[in-house]
Amino acid sequence: MFRSIGDRAFYNSGIKSFVLTNEALPALPAPAWLAREERRSTVTGPLSFGSQAFYNSGLTEFRVDASANVTLSHDMFENCSSLVSIKISGIENSFDTTTFGNLTSLKSLEMILQARDGKHMAHDTLRSDGWGLKQYEPCKVMEGKDYLLGGAGDWACILRYQKRVAEMTATEILDMGFPDYKKDENDPSLLLVTRFGVFTHGAGMWMRVSRPFHAIGSGRDYALMAMYLGKTAEEAVALTEEFDNDTKAPVIVRVLPS
Repeated sequence: MFRSIGDRAFYNSGIKSFVLTNEALPALPAPAWLAREERRSTVTGPLSFGSQAFYNSGLTEFRVDASANVTLSHDMFENCSSLVSIKISGIENSFDTTTFGNLTSLKSLEMILQARDGKHMAHDTLRSDGWGLKQYEPCKVMEGKDYLLGGAGDWACILRYQKRVAEMTATEILDMGFPDYKKDENDPSLLLVTRFGVFTHGAGMWMRVSRPFHAIGSGRDYALMAMYLGKTAEEAVALTEEFDNDTKAPVIVRVLPS
């Protein structure tokens, strides 16, 4: 979904503070229960600002928190002589040569790149059964209509679930949960990446992950630490192989369907 702020959108507006999050610009549709539970989600989808969008506006603060590519145009802050603080958090930030020109009062400019944006899922290709027999498995992650679904644990349970949800959307999967859950019998580790968050399975329900990255499986802790330190999902799995006997290359990366 594309979102944009047009040319001279706030021209001579007198606006003092511009803070854009999910509250100001609704994100992609999510299940009703998620909307009630989580109201701090940030903007999703590419976001762009037109030329001279805040021209002569009196702006003092500009902040955008977006799980998206953020594009700032030329002369976007022209004549914003009172602008003191700019903070932009996005997956990929780009700006023109004159975007920040002549901002004489600017004291803070912070641009944060979200290296772990929840759009990729990487996995190794080793699968072991209960007796230690190891096999090559290139399809640990399923690419759905608008999601990625990975699993670790009882492989037969995972395959049955993947088959059951193959034609569903991410919202339908979240609403359904894992109805076949049985403690100690049918309780695989599942990881679901959607455009409105990352979720794990527990006790038959999907639970949202508070951080923008997650890992499951025997090498989980190694992979989580690697991503916490700034590694990509692919790099995290590759590093995990160095320490976990049940993680083996090659590493395969899946991309969240657009």
